[in-house]
Amino acid sequence: MKTMRSIRYLLLAVPMALLLLWSCEDWLELEPVAMDSPDNLKGEPIDNMKLALATAYNSVTYVYPWGASNWVAFNCASGDVNTGGGAAGDRIEYEEMEHFDQLNSASLSPQYLWEKNFRGIRSVNQMLVDYRDFSSETVDRVKAESRILRSYFYFDMVRLFGDVPYFTEDTSYNVDGVRIPADEVLDSLINTINTNVHLVKRKSANGTMTYDAAYVLLAKIYMWKEDYVNAAAALDTVILSNKFSLLSSYADVFNYLKPRNAEVIFCTNPQNIGNPSSWDNFTSLFNIDMKLAGIRDFVDTRTGDDAIVNGWGFVKPRKELVDAYIAAGDIVRLNENIWLGDETLTDYADYFTEKLYERSQRTDGVLSYAADVYGYEGFFRKKYTNYEGYERAGDWVRATFLIYRYSDVLLLRAECALNGGGGDADAYINEVRARVSLDPLSGATMDDVKLERRLELAFEYDRYFDLVRWGDAATVLAAQGYDPAKNGLFPVPQTEIDLSGGILTQNPGY
Repeated sequence: MKTMRSIRYLLLAVPMALLLLWSCEDWLELEPVAMDSPDNLKGEPIDNMKLALATAYNSVTYVYPWGASNWVAFNCASGDVNTGGGAAGDRIEYEEMEHFDQLNSASLSPQYLWEKNFRGIRSVNQMLVDYRDFSSETVDRVKAESRILRSYFYFDMVRLFGDVPYFTEDTSYNVDGVRIPADEVLDSLINTINTNVHLVKRKSANGTMTYDAAYVLLAKIYMWKEDYVNAAAALDTVILSNKFSLLSSYADVFNYLKPRNAEVIFCTNPQNIGNPSSWDNFTSLFNIDMKLAGIRDFVDTRTGDDAIVNGWGFVKPRKELVDAYIAAGDIVRLNENIWLGDETLTDYADYFTEKLYERSQRTDGVLSYAADVYGYEGFFRKKYTNYEGYERAGDWVRATFLIYRYSDVLLLRAECALNGGGGDADAYINEVRARVSLDPLSGATMDDVKLERRLELAFEYDRYFDLVRWGDAATVLAAQGYDPAKNGLFPVPQTEIDLSGGILTQNPGY
């Protein structure tokens, strides 16, 4: 596998893709580069605006270079997986996200995540500047959606880095690129969402920042600020709309052939542009994560869509997570999230309805994987398995990842109820538990909510950030070298500090 350390340029995933330098300063310049200026345009420029917005959305999906994947990076940081791979150092970018004591100002995942988010931010700001003088119902709706999407990127930046350079289309806000206090940025994001959300259409999940997705984002920002009353109000907007519901089957939520359903509120939207099988083509938004996190040294004897395609062995479940499912009596979600992959683990075999080793055999006849896969503890991840049925081009897969879904909303609402936000915490958490045949709780506590979120949302996006905002990261992630004196924030990339001429400052401890 290649490293992209030396590559500083990325082609935007649109037919008129341009080459843009990946640095804080260059990403945030607001001179027109992507399209004609308003002086040269006639009529409503909606097609060009939508094209610019699509470019910004690419930064939600975009996963290459390696360390730019939210899904892999945040799972490695979550405490529920081992980074894995072929051997130690296979992908140091992700290993550093698991082993916090290895993070430093030259670490690649923080650098790539910084660049990825500012890539999306710059696309939005550029479009809003270029079309500042245009207005119509459709134009204003695209602008509003763009501003909310920019808030999504900035929320990630605040959660990752704390104080950040904050640029909007109003260049007077932060023309020098200095780091703006995180609380000030979050307050501005809240204002941006509240000001623009009424212009955004309420529609089904299609990989865009819809009305309801905006309210989930708003709730998550409020919860990061520990403002549970306003978070509850934002979540109630989604819940009381009756637009979303839990599917009767937990497994159906992650049907890879039908990734959008009544539970999905926001998801990635992979595109097939250019030649997705080329390693030199950065305009494809097919996903390398499925191959990266696929089961290594595995031969599936079945055929058809549900056959498993061999992968590179990253994102390996830990026994500790399996034990948590078993201790909770949560056998349904255990079986839909994790496979038993080693017949020597007889203490676990009775809990699994489908044992991976029983339906597959390697060509050398070996059924146990314990000696063959780095970071392997006897289990494989079932959620987001690399199935044959995905549309693919070589190692690249067209896979949709779910970012916001309704069970997440219900569990957040239960948390709000337990923290002064009003409502019946038991009702919200029991709706999620009932789907997986768990007994209802009476007098639910924060410990109940924390466990439920871990088991329901395993291998998704928020486990690491939940631990940080709860103040639990220092305890849960202690074995990974988490130091509360500096971790909870990642290092500002040294390359960005250097490119800023010292205007950017480093986080403490790095």
